Amino acid sequence: MTVNKQAFLLFVIVFLSGFGEAFAQLDTVHRIPPLHARQTQDIEDHHLYLSTPKQQSFQVTITDGAGNPFKNSPYTISNSNPAQIKVGTGQNPSTKLMVTDDSLGTKLTAKGLVLKARKPFYVNARYRSPAQAGALTSKGLAGHGKEFRAGFMPQYLAQFRRNFVTSFQAVKDSTHITVKDYDPQVKFESKPNKITANSLKITLNKGETYVLAGNTDVSANLRGFLGAKIQSDKPIVVNAGNFTGSIANAGGQDIGIDQIVPVDKLGTQYASIEGNGPSSQERPMVLAAFDNTKVYVNNATTPDATINAGEWYLIPHNKYQNGSHNNMGIRTSK
Repeated sequence: MTVNKQAFLLFVIVFLSGFGEAFAQLDTVHRIPPLHARQTQDIEDHHLYLSTPKQQSFQVTITDGAGNPFKNSPYTISNSNPAQIKVGTGQNPSTKLMVTDDSLGTKLTAKGLVLKARKPFYVNARYRSPAQAGALTSKGLAGHGKEFRAGFMPQYLAQFRRNFVTSFQAVKDSTHITVKDYDPQVKFESKPNKITANSLKITLNKGETYVLAGNTDVSANLRGFLGAKIQSDKPIVVNAGNFTGSIANAGGQDIGIDQIVPVDKLGTQYASIEGNGPSSQERPMVLAAFDNTKVYVNNATTPDATINAGEWYLIPHNKYQNGSHNNMGIRTSK
């Protein structure tokens, strides 16, 4: 059993909404806080993709966090007419969805994007460089919440391109956010000095964003922020991931990002389908939101692991079952 302090559900099972929220991404409001890449070369083109099951056309308005219209907003979409919107190229200078080093660890007033329409639609943010690519699905109103656990890849090898990144956007004015329960040796990137506090208190107004990132040249940053507790007194939206990272103790990395959902919307049953990577990379991860959480794999009646709040379990690759797709059922007691 591999149990370490911290993290969240990763990759395919990061449909964090669970079976009961299967269409949570389809909504009339979407918020996307910005992210940060450690190496500018790891982000070039990044786009928004808007789609809907609705046959009749309708308009989607897009603004930044300060309420400024974004590019040619509003955009008209329908089921037969989705939209692809280029956000920017590169990270330096920053864009609405990717920020530079000097924007880390500080309140940002005109970053991130807010999308609204009278009918429900999907939003997917896609990022790429010559060697890396990643996609983030907005969870709509299901992404709004007051308690989260930060989750992304547990890393075992420091590499000059790797980091973790977690970002927030406030839904209402005077939102007070606390970030805690992480390794006290974690160091967050910021200018002119890194942030070394054992906990953080952040106050944001409606639409404002805040980006935390830690590079893997600090050993505690490999896994020390996984499972950190994020609490707020009013709803926020949280993006989390790595730009870039890997779960293997070897070279090679990729972008792994998503918008996570709050603890009160988590489920207890998940399905993971094996991807096309090496077995060292194809391993689902489960993070506990509550103490004494038992993790069962496939039809087992004995738990593979029992983990406490903020702890995670990386499931062995050999738990995948052969079939037309190698798959794995995952069930938790909480």
